[in-house]
Amino acid sequence: MVGYDKTKFGSQLHAAFRSANLVEVLKLWRAPNDRVGQARPFLSERIFALFSAAQAALGLATSTTIGSYQDGENRLWYEGEEAKDLVATVLDTEELGEFQARRSERLNWLFLCIQSKILTEIEHLLSGGATAGDSVAQAHRILDAAAAAEPSTLQE
Repeated sequence: MVGYDKTKFGSQLHAAFRSANLVEVLKLWRAPNDRVGQARPFLSERIFALFSAAQAALGLATSTTIGSYQDGENRLWYEGEEAKDLVATVLDTEELGEFQARRSERLNWLFLCIQSKILTEIEHLLSGGATAGDSVAQAHRILDAAAAAEPSTLQE
């Protein structure tokens, strides 16, 4: 990685976490939500729900990491009840087991899994497949879990 210096990385990361304004950081997280909200009429319920789940996981990871660091704690984003509910709603049983077994990079793995689900849904729609009622119901369960997992500093 260009510009990466192992001897300075830790101290720079600590300084960034110490000085981070959580509300301002989460405003950056919120911007894609607003843009995708404008395109929502053109997306299937499931695609929108999966995007919302990915954004909720990112917001939760961001707020938990920065907030717990500033509180002098070390909470993991995926250990809270909202995160557990979100992940369990988005992933099937096999995927959930793989997520829980991972020792690192859970957020990245979750994003890749959600991306795969979105691409599968797009492929299904482009091939002329209809949206099944159970798919819409699952989308609503995902949206509910995503809304519950959104960082509290920006919930309306």
